[in-house]
Amino acid sequence: IFKYLEKGTNKELHDSKLVGNMTFEDEVTEKAIEIAGYKLVSDENVTIKIDVENNEIIFYYEKEPEPEYVEIPKTGVNSNNNISVYFLMVVAFILGMFGIKLRTRNN
Repeated sequence: IFKYLEKGTNKELHDSKLVGNMTFEDEVTEKAIEIAGYKLVSDENVTIKIDVENNEIIFYYEKEPEPEYVEIPKTGVNSNNNISVYFLMVVAFILGMFGIKLRTRNN
């Protein structure tokens, strides 16, 4: 029997797999499966020799940590940047001091 359990809780994460037609002292190797949201914390490949009892391979998994939310810095054209505001104020002041008027097509 191959079992896929959560480490610490022994919660079954995937259906157990039963292998038949084995004889005494046959060797069985199994590779762990991938389980979404979990990472394997035991060996990926396990080999056992078939015995009278205790013929099981257990793969242990731990829950993957949730990704942390990281706020993206606000930069560029759409940002509320104080430097841009000050720059525009200085430009408007200089234009006003020299009496420069901006023309539009309708002017």
